[in-house]
Amino acid sequence: MKNTLKILLVVALMAFLTAPLSASESVTLRSGAVVVGEVELRDGGATIAVLIRFPRESEKLFRQEEIEPASLYWIHERRTDHANPEGRMRLAELAADAGLDGIAIAEYLAAKDLAPGRARMIDQRVRDLRERIAGEILQSARDLLEDGNANSALTYLHTIEELYPRTNAAEEAAQMMDEAHRLAGASADIAVKTIPIEKVSRTLDAIEKNMTKGDAVLRKAGGHIGSTNSASSDRRALDRAIRYYRKGWEGAQSIPVVIGEEQLSYRSEALRKRVKAKLVTAYLDAASIQLQRTSISKAEEYCNAACELDPENKRTHETHRLILEAKAYGY
Repeated sequence: MKNTLKILLVVALMAFLTAPLSASESVTLRSGAVVVGEVELRDGGATIAVLIRFPRESEKLFRQEEIEPASLYWIHERRTDHANPEGRMRLAELAADAGLDGIAIAEYLAAKDLAPGRARMIDQRVRDLRERIAGEILQSARDLLEDGNANSALTYLHTIEELYPRTNAAEEAAQMMDEAHRLAGASADIAVKTIPIEKVSRTLDAIEKNMTKGDAVLRKAGGHIGSTNSASSDRRALDRAIRYYRKGWEGAQSIPVVIGEEQLSYRSEALRKRVKAKLVTAYLDAASIQLQRTSISKAEEYCNAACELDPENKRTHETHRLILEAKAYGY
């Protein structure tokens, strides 16, 4: 009996010693401060205790309302039984409160699978969230139209029609479509005021010079720009290259449509296509890097710039889709 008791005590001790400690988590407060430590929910989740180990070991208590909503969702998500429908409903509500609409929809649908009897109520909440997402995309389209970026606005309007067809936003998007198409048709690769014919050759030389500088910057940065291995130096290199390509594109826009001299006209058209393609690619590479950094607004800015230059570009549409998904998930 004593030996059995000893064995049980040893087993219990070993289990205690080998049990994994709680991993440290980062908790973001509404004030913007971040604390890192082992997190524990107390008082039914009303209080969040954080055991901080650096720079000094201390325990801090926070009320639930002091925690930034998205951070609060992730704290609860790590401690929720995913087979419990009430737990999934609670996660859905926390995600919706935090503006994590895509996550909220996923949580609601998971809760619906676990509790089919609540389907009607859950379906309504999902419809409301889809309406909210579509409404935000519609507002972006409005803003782009006001700023004169009709090609980008059309991409947003088509996204609403394709992904959120049975929403109030889709009805309004359909009404805006004709005006957006009209404005997009008015945009051109030619500047309002072009340069005199005698300056074309010199301008073409300047365009080539700017392209060469942009290419040199990217070669020096290496061949992994836009990949998952992109670093801060790649981002800075892309920004420099974009500045050179943009100067080249501005020069290309200033060239008259009718030049007269065949060889000069051919060179002009070839350079226009090359610098435009380089600028679009650089914009999309920059958007990809910003997506990796979860700098969604900056990624959107670059993607929209690419769209204005080349609205039919498939990579532009794919990047646009990834940005909208990231926004729906709260990034």
